[in-house]
Parts: sequence; structure tokens; C-alpha cells
Amino acid sequence: DLVEAEAILNTAHLPLPLEAAFTNILQNLEVYRPYLPDALFCQMHQRRPSSRDTPAPGIGTGRVSIVFTDIQGSTATWEACPEGMSEGLKVHNEVMRECLAEHGGYEVKTIGDAFMVAFEKSLQAVQFGLAVQEQLVYAPWPAGLLKLEPCKRM
Repeated sequence: DLVEAEAILNTAHLPLPLEAAFTNILQNLEVYRPYLPDALFCQMHQRRPSSRDTPAPGIGTGRVSIVFTDIQGSTATWEACPEGMSEGLKVHNEVMRECLAEHGGYEVKTIGDAFMVAFEKSLQAVQFGLAVQEQLVYAPWPAGLLKLEPCKRM
């Protein structure tokens, strides 16, 4: 699956920094998979499906691809613009869940602004990552957030 994901990544025509980030993610998946606890995968069948009722991938058998997300600099952004961040988090979560449903993902859990999601195949995980990044760029962010330096459109 990682070879297939790398092939898709090579044809995606991404900006160089984003391509480098996804290449790094794929390399980390390859390197750290043996060190991820089996319990992480075995417990997935005990969790409720996401709001989109997507079934958990690979219940109890085989491998799954896990994606962790987090909003960079969110603590400082909450402090600088709490109202905007509250609305922005709703936008973020909606985009995440829409992309998750579109790519056959399963929401394992959320903590604050961080998501842990799973996919049956690593290709789905990579496609989800690409789609969610693109959708977040074009999302309707609150004006107050867009005035902050880390949140300005490029």
C-alpha cells in the first residue's frame, strides 16, 4: 500500500513543501509501523462509528493506516482570538469529517482540535491527507482568524 501511495503522491503535482511533508509521513509510516502497539488496532472495533456511520476498517484483522492531525499553533491562536477560533474549529471539524467520509475513513477519536482517524488502506489515508489540506485552504474561515499572522492566506 505504501508503494501505491507514493505513486499517487508523485503524480499529485503538489507544492514542494506539501509534497515533502507527505513524503515524510509515508517514510514515518514505513519506519514506525512495527513499533505501534497492536492494541491501537485491536480496540478500534470497540469504538462507535463516526457521525457518517463509516464502519471501522480491518476489524481485528490485517493492517490499517492511522492518521493523526493537529492544528499547528492552536493554543496561541485560542489565546489571541477565542471567538474566531471557536468558529474556526467548527469549520475545521466539518472539513475533516467531510473528507473522512469521502475517503472511507473512520474517526477513532478527537481530543481538542486533534483527530485520530483510520483507513483500511494507506492510499486512502494519503488521499485523505491531500484532500483535507486542500479543503482547509479554501474553507470559509472567520475574518478574525485571517488577521492573525499564522492564519493569513498565502
